[in-house]
Amino acid sequence: MNTQVATASSDDSDTTAKIQTIVDSIPTIVDSIPTIAFDATSSSGAESTNSANLAYTLSVVSSEEVTVDYTVTGTATGLGTDYTLINGTLTLAAGATTGNITIASIIDDALDEGNETVVVTLFNPNNATLGTNTKHTYTITDNDAPTIAFNDTRSSGLESVGSANLAYTLSAASSKEVTVNYAVTGTATGSGTDYTLINGTLTLAAGATTGNITIASIIDDALDESDETVVVTLSNPDNATLGTNTTHTYTIINNDSEIPTIAFDNDSSSGLESVGSANLAYTLSAASSEEVTVDYAVTGTATGSGTDYTLINGTLTLTAGATTGNITIASIIDDAFDEGNETVVVTLSNPNNATLGTNTTHTYTITDNDAPTIAFNDASSSGAESTNSANLAYTLSAASSKEVTVDYAVTGTATGSGTDYTLANGTLTLAAGVTAGNITIASIINDSELEGGAETVIVTLSNPSNVTLGTNTVHTYTITDSDTITFEGKTYASVRTPDTGKVWLDRNLGATQVATSSTDSAAYGHLYQWGRNDDGHESRSSATTATLATAITPGTNTFITINFSPLDWTTTDSTGSSRTNAWSNGEANDICPAGFSVPLESELEAEKASWATNNASGAYGSNLKIPVAGYRYSRNGAALRSVGSTAYLWSRSAGGTDGRGLFVDSGNTNFFGDDRAYGFSVRCIKD
Repeated sequence: MNTQVATASSDDSDTTAKIQTIVDSIPTIVDSIPTIAFDATSSSGAESTNSANLAYTLSVVSSEEVTVDYTVTGTATGLGTDYTLINGTLTLAAGATTGNITIASIIDDALDEGNETVVVTLFNPNNATLGTNTKHTYTITDNDAPTIAFNDTRSSGLESVGSANLAYTLSAASSKEVTVNYAVTGTATGSGTDYTLINGTLTLAAGATTGNITIASIIDDALDESDETVVVTLSNPDNATLGTNTTHTYTIINNDSEIPTIAFDNDSSSGLESVGSANLAYTLSAASSEEVTVDYAVTGTATGSGTDYTLINGTLTLTAGATTGNITIASIIDDAFDEGNETVVVTLSNPNNATLGTNTTHTYTITDNDAPTIAFNDASSSGAESTNSANLAYTLSAASSKEVTVDYAVTGTATGSGTDYTLANGTLTLAAGVTAGNITIASIINDSELEGGAETVIVTLSNPSNVTLGTNTVHTYTITDSDTITFEGKTYASVRTPDTGKVWLDRNLGATQVATSSTDSAAYGHLYQWGRNDDGHESRSSATTATLATAITPGTNTFITINFSPLDWTTTDSTGSSRTNAWSNGEANDICPAGFSVPLESELEAEKASWATNNASGAYGSNLKIPVAGYRYSRNGAALRSVGSTAYLWSRSAGGTDGRGLFVDSGNTNFFGDDRAYGFSVRCIKD
């Protein structure tokens, strides 16, 4: 192209100035580009967590697809050694604002290697600019440090032993030197008065796993003093963590005191006749340098010599230094007689090198286990609410010569006292010789109310007399609810959320069936503009108009589009309060069956909290079986969007110039304020 430059005349200059004035008056149209950044600059997790999500957010919704490259660095090693994540590009579809970069397959190895990092850096954005947090450092916390602890929490010895070793163990060998501080306290006096040991630090060389802290120079004085303790406490480990036994109490037993006492640890105990044997524990109050003997006599209501048990009068012996032992009741006979409980009474006497303590007699009760058992025949049963009554059968395992009684308590989700059924807490009684009976749930009410599906009556047995409880102590009877409601030519049932107790319609308004999958198109239903009545606009294929309504009840069956703020389909009710009320049960724009309303945001929030996961899988897996029905756009032809990938549900709550709704996709869920002209799904809740 040839360009000719002419010499400007004064007339030309005037013309140029006028043209420049016109150009300057033309406004510059600037499109607001969103920013993208990580939600946080850092996070961490143990290497056992398997994976980690690094969340990022787009500052505003974009009508264009946004891409951002990212690089992966850090001290950890990728490619499956420590984790799996490579350099890549994240993509947000038009309309999406959040997502995650996932560090996958984090390896929980056995190496004591210290913490490591994975650093992900964003760059090269397309249709967006970088925000503040362009770099996220994720720290993989090493969880392989070994534990160190004493082998035992306590030990003891006479003051004449001279020294004592307190053994400690490292749970696994380490490639590093391990150190742990220890502090010395207790009732004994150190610095050579009773023993020698001061606060210090124990050190295990790399590879070592055991050692001892030595209490040295234990003084064998002639003072008649109480037993004293040396308490050693571990703290401040380096290259290890503290295990269970962080404190060891060593008791220096005085060998200058009075003669020790001997007694049973308890004055009574019991066991079934099926246990075979029983140990009656005794303890010497302090170690003795001499052998201790004590006689014992055996009495009681049970018969010895092999009839009920085997134990005869005798003498127990503790060798020098021993402080504990057992007298064993052997060969306890498990007979078939329903004879009542029986006792074996053992009494200590005539001690040598000791005196008797408090518990000189121990009464052991042999509990008779020959009483029959009682239980329900089945753990559960069910019937339609039209059945009027139901019998819960129970059985005694064998006939008894005694009257048998058992209490029962009634709970469950159904309401008693004649509302759903009649049955109160009570006591069942079987006369001697009777082995079977029924607890009857009477007057089961066959109503037509949508109650959220089946309800339960739970009967629990307790407090048996002359009998023991068998296996099925609880019976759950399910009252099946088959009630439905026909509305706008479709038949709906109801479901109840156990966590909230709330009852909902079983599908979206306008759906022809309950969802069989998250993407079941027959379960998608209608798409309503916020606060609007069911005038036909809710059909996914309804015609559109750009004429805004001037009331909250438009009187047209077309979907109203708008391309400018505040993106509302009506020029009235800017706060949304009128439509919040109008979407309530029985009001002007009520789109739900009688007794139901569009839910408040708080009611949807409570429902979401009961889901197993906060994503589309959790929404479908919930009692509501919410499908990803997509939404209808309020601009540019009112196209359907995100069908098969995202769910949007209106609440009747307003926020500013928006309606409040629930957003669900494969990665997350959240509540948001969105344009009231959008078409979203609606799920009705019982008032």
